[in-house]
Formats: sequence, structure tokens, C-alpha cells
Amino acid sequence: MLTLNSFCVEDGLLNKLTRLLVFAFRLMAGLLTGRLVRDYYGENHIALTVKKLPSGLTCLLAEGLVAQPSTAAGSMLAHRGYNIYELKPSEDRFNRIARVPCPIGKAWLGHFQATRDLLRKSDMMDLLPLQSGAILAFAAGRVYRLDESRRHFEEVFRLRFWGPGVGRGVLSMGAVQLSSSNILFGEYFANPDRKEVNIYASDDDGRTWEIRHRIPPGQIRHVHGLCQDPYTGALWLTTGDTDEESFIAVSHDDGKTFERIGGGDQGWRTCKLLFTDNYIYWAADTAVKWQYRNIYRWSKQTGELEKIKSLDGAVECAAKMANGVMVVASTRGGWESEWDDVSSLWVSKDGTEWKRMKLTPWLNQAKPRFAVPQISDDTDTSRIGMTCLNMADYDGQLLVIDQDDLLDWFNREQE
Repeated sequence: MLTLNSFCVEDGLLNKLTRLLVFAFRLMAGLLTGRLVRDYYGENHIALTVKKLPSGLTCLLAEGLVAQPSTAAGSMLAHRGYNIYELKPSEDRFNRIARVPCPIGKAWLGHFQATRDLLRKSDMMDLLPLQSGAILAFAAGRVYRLDESRRHFEEVFRLRFWGPGVGRGVLSMGAVQLSSSNILFGEYFANPDRKEVNIYASDDDGRTWEIRHRIPPGQIRHVHGLCQDPYTGALWLTTGDTDEESFIAVSHDDGKTFERIGGGDQGWRTCKLLFTDNYIYWAADTAVKWQYRNIYRWSKQTGELEKIKSLDGAVECAAKMANGVMVVASTRGGWESEWDDVSSLWVSKDGTEWKRMKLTPWLNQAKPRFAVPQISDDTDTSRIGMTCLNMADYDGQLLVIDQDDLLDWFNREQE
């Protein structure tokens, strides 16, 4: 009997074989045309083109880039393979600034577009721009530091857990620099045995690292996010994945100790917190338990938790812009509780009323690659980057979205 599940499995196998043949052809063509060399060294410039989405939102599009956080000077960072690009506020193109010295090995193949397409993995690394102008790159199980001159990389740390079947080591939302200049990141890995999970810290601009906080074995699977409340200076921690492992906690001593504000169900499972003067907002990163898949608001004054809006899918990424507009991005993974096969942006200008902006369908409804609108991990910026991963029409493309255009879209939807 052909069930939906067996159809997905068969369809997945067929697609894997097709992608393998395409990969072999592109590899041979790359050797003959020199494309592999160009992939390795990267294009010097990547142009931006104007794009109007089906929703009516106008944005800028850059081919094949993965969105990363912005620098303190307002430049948007991105990467393609292991090449790092920068879009300055006054420029109309991304310029290549560096290439991470990824060692020879399985991760090294990520330099090449054919490999990334075969594995459906565009996000080869995560970047954290520092207040000093240096940049940290979490790549291939290592932490690299690009100095302020943008000329020299140094390997400063090796992750305990990284690799296929093990995990990516750290999520982009799980690394942060505090106003005290301390830098922290939390471990993110599959952790089937529920081992101890560490939060590491550096007080010398990322040059050396030590364990700042240990989460004992059996308490969590991994760290989802670390972020600072710009209004109070407090550090916040989010974790997952089961009900008991999902909680939100706060630290007032730069991560030495944490106090839980709540947890115990999938409503507390989240990756990114958004802050206002009076509230903390988040969207649940849960797909199966649809009753908890909501946008929540927690009062800093009273500790009251409110459910604000039910969502169409699980959420990994979110951002708050300088004009107060908040955005959360829903993913697709083939769960029965998802409303449809179309990923979304949920947009609000006041945190109370939220509007759904439909994006594009899941490119290939066969696991393990989910459809993810990956938003740059920014706070109070005038524009955000969003890379469409495994999404039809814009797969692997970076969309640069301006806050004024987003607000205009929201106001049009009100009419």
C-alpha cells in the first residue's frame, strides 16, 4: 500500500540519485571550465538586483549568499562557501573580504557549489562580528578569528562536537558579544546521550576561551540561543528540545549563573528572543505539538506570559528592526500540523497584531533538509538579510529587506 510516508521515502531516494548524477556532471564540467577554482577563491563582487516578491514586498537579491549578522558600522555580512562578503551601507554590491582557511578534509569540499547543492547545505559557517572590527567564524568544527585589518585568520578554538551526524557545534543565535565586551557561545550538537553542555566565554576579543558555565548532564540537549537585552544588559539563554529540556533563563553576571523564568513545555522551546522596553517576545521552535506553536510575550514587570498569535510552522529565526518592526520566520519540515507547504514571514509593528507574509513552497518535500527562511541575527538594524534555504523560486538566494519597505507592506495589509 502506497502511503504518504512511503511516497516521501521513494521520492527522496529518486531525488538523491538525481542530485548525485547532477553533482558528477557539474564536477566534471567544473574541472573543465575552471569553475571549481572560481568557487574556491570566490567572486570579488556580487551584485544586487531589485526583486518584487509575490506578496508585493520590494527587496534586493544577491545570488548564492547566506545571510549573517551586521557589523557595528552597519555593514551586512554574508558568506558563500568559506568566502566572506560585506555589503556597506553606501554600496550596491557585496564585496569579498576574506576566505576562511578551512583545512583539507570533508568540510573542505564545502568550498564548491556542486557539493553544497548535492548536500543541500549552503550554510557552511556562522559569523559573529565583534565591536573591535574583528570577525569570528565558526566553521568546520573550529573557531577562527579574522583580525581588524581583515588580512589574517587565526584558529582560536576547536569545538568538542562537530560533524555529520554529530551537529554543527554552535547555532548562529547561540553566540553573542555583550556590552561588557565579553563574548560567549553555547554548544549545539545532537547529544543523544545528553552529555554536559558548556557555555564558553572570551574576555580578550575572541583570542582565548574558557568554560563560563556548565549545564549538567541530562538537563538539556543543547543551547539554542544566547542574547542580550539592550534595555537591561541582562544575558538570556534558550535551550531545547524535549519539554523538560526547554526553558528560558537569565543571567546578571555575564553567564556565570542563570535563573530560569519558565520552562517545561514546547512553548518555552525557542531560538531567538526579541526585546522591547517592557516585554520579551519569542516564537516557539516546535512542529509536532501545534498547540504550543505560538508567538509569546513575557512581561518584565509582572512575569506574566501571554499567547499572542498561533503560527503555521516552527520558527528558528527572528529579528527586530530599528523602527520597532518585528519579524519571525516559519519553517517547513513536512509535519502534519503545518498549515500548508509555504514558509512565511510573520510581521508586527507593535508586538500585538501580526500579519502573515507567504513566501514560497518547500522546494523538495523529502527530509532531512527543511525549508528555512534564515534571517540574519540582528537587533535594531535598518535592514535584514534573509537567505531562502530549500525554498522554491529563491533557493539559496539572499534577500535584503529594508525596514521601511516592510512597514509599508504591513500597513498595506491593514487596509
